[in-house]
Parts: sequence; C-alpha cells; structure tokens
Amino acid sequence: MIHLNSSDLAADLLQYLEQKQAQVDQGPDYPTRRRKANHLWNSKRSSQEGNAKFDQLQTQLVDMTIGIQSCNYCENNEAIDIEHIYPKGAFPGRTFRWDNYLLACKKCNSHYKLDKFAVFDPADSLQRYDIPRGAEAPTEASVLINPRVEEAMDYLWLDIVGRTFRFAILAEEEGTLAFQKASYTLELLGLNKREALVSAREKAAKYYFSRLKLYVQIKAADSLEALEELVDPFTLPQSLGTLSALQTQLCEAIRRDIVDYPHTTVWKELIRQRELLPRTLELFIAAPEALGF
Repeated sequence: MIHLNSSDLAADLLQYLEQKQAQVDQGPDYPTRRRKANHLWNSKRSSQEGNAKFDQLQTQLVDMTIGIQSCNYCENNEAIDIEHIYPKGAFPGRTFRWDNYLLACKKCNSHYKLDKFAVFDPADSLQRYDIPRGAEAPTEASVLINPRVEEAMDYLWLDIVGRTFRFAILAEEEGTLAFQKASYTLELLGLNKREALVSAREKAAKYYFSRLKLYVQIKAADSLEALEELVDPFTLPQSLGTLSALQTQLCEAIRRDIVDYPHTTVWKELIRQRELLPRTLELFIAAPEALGF
C-alpha cells in the first residue's frame, strides 16, 4: 500500500459530486443523511448522466492505481470497486468526496474492510474507537492509514532481508499514534495473514531483481550479438538498428515492466533497503537511474 498520486478532477465532474453531496448534507440529522447517502450512492448509475459521470470517475481512479489496475490496499488483485476509505455509513458527509475514493479488489472491499473503521476519539487522543455498524463517527481522525494522503512506508517496513515478506511496524513504542495506525491497518486488511499476499510479495521481489539484473546486463552489452543472447527472440524488433538504439528500447521496456508490475511496495522496499541487500545494491549502483522508476 503506497501513497497514491492523486490528480484533480475535471471541473464538471467535481461539480456533479458536490451537488450530490449537498443533497446528503441537507439532511437535518444523521439517520436522514445516512439514508440519503445510501440511496444516492445505490442509484448513482440509474441515469444516463450518472452513468457517464461514474465512468469518468472510474477511469480516473484506474489511472491512479498501483501497477495496472491493482488493488490499492493489497496490491495483488484486480481493482474493480470504488472504495470509500471513510465508510459512507459512518461518514455520510464523505459519500461523494473525491478524496475519499480509491479502487480496491473484491477481496479487500467486501471481505476484509467492509464498513469497519476506527477513529481516535477524542481526535487529539490515542484512544481507538471502533465505530459500531449503523452509528455516526464521533471524529474523523482515522486510525487506518489513508493512502490518498499518507505514505504507508512511513509506518510499515517489509521484511525482505529476513525473507518473511511480512510487514513489520516501524514505530517501536506501542502507545504511539504511528504504532496504532500501522497495527490497525495490518489487522483490518489482513496484509500479513493472507498467505497468498505473502507469497506474491516474495515472487515480486524475485521478479524485480531479475528485471533489474537484465536491465544492467543490457546496458553493459558491447554488441548486437551480446544483446541477442540476453533477451528472447520475441522481445527483439525485426529490425535491430544500432546497438545504442536497441539498448534504449529494451531498457525502456524493462522500466515499463517494473512500473506496471503489481506489488509496487516491494520495489520501493528494494530501493529503501538496498544497503542491506548487497547484490541488489550492486545493481542499483550500476543503474542509478532505476532508483527513479
């Protein structure tokens, strides 16, 4: 889970969402606002205009996803659900807020997170309050790490050196805000308990290392013949051109492979922990530009 590069909405779409939210906010009390939020959300595609607007919204959220439309929570499965980070049941005032959306997979959205949510109550305290279903949230101080505004890697550390490929909490003291946010995020999303995710992170680390190694080898090739030995024939263009041009083309293809692969956190951790991983460090020294992929 990494901090998402949020983009601005088109003015017409932002205005559309604000109009919908205004209808919710007009409710005189929480039960009324909650019912209105649910009704408007459930019927969001019932008109031609609504369908077009939410197609537009979905497209923009896809552009923000990790890899190629990977879930922004687990980074493993296809992200198809518009997820309310702050659940609309407890926070009807955030139902149509652009900054409250991301794309998540069915597993994360419908099995793990659901409408569960905890806040700090009072907001300036460290007292965690798990909001009961159907209840209004007393504060907006989220215990969950919010990838729209926060960097999960400031709270979590992926154990690559020990090869467990599970997340550890960076904060050493349990009573701190940082520890509670990290612990709750791992608990709510099951990021360490889901063995499929752990296995996928290990595979991702091996994939990233192999692509980076190939990238370095391509850069160092001193002939077209040497390049042909490095890559499969289906990767090579029919017309090879010059050595330099082919190296540039192949290196760019590998860069795209790395950027598009799921589990971006694993790649970011290989960069962060490279001083602890001698063979990985050697590759980054040979290709320092890869630190910016």
